[in-house]
Amino acid sequence: IIYFYQFIRISNLKEIKIEYIVLLLVY
Repeated sequence: IIYFYQFIRISNLKEIKIEYIVLLLVY
């Protein structure tokens, strides 16, 4: 989970953030 969060911080794309947020909700 930490790696995913770091990747989100590195990438500023809103679409990717939304996708990762959905993945976090799934887990």
